[in-house]
Amino acid sequence: MSIPYKGSLDPYSTDTRSYGHGLSPKTLFAYNYIQSNINYYLDLCTDPETGFSHPEKLSSDDKAKLDEWQDKLDDLSNPYEEDGTPKLDDKR
Repeated sequence: MSIPYKGSLDPYSTDTRSYGHGLSPKTLFAYNYIQSNINYYLDLCTDPETGFSHPEKLSSDDKAKLDEWQDKLDDLSNPYEEDGTPKLDDKR
């Protein structure tokens, strides 16, 4: 069962958050962009017979890029900046 959309469809509305997931459109876009890059590298090392990913089979360059994208995803989900201060609402 999916959660019904309770946000406004009015493009001039000041309410820019969907109540289903609580993410701003900017954060949701960043999440989808990062996740699609992670999926690209995982698809490169997926065994077609079993469907399991084996990141250890990636080249060193691809493994480094996968690690970089995973670090970006970790940073996105962290509510604090690198110096320990809370992120502002526009960076969440």
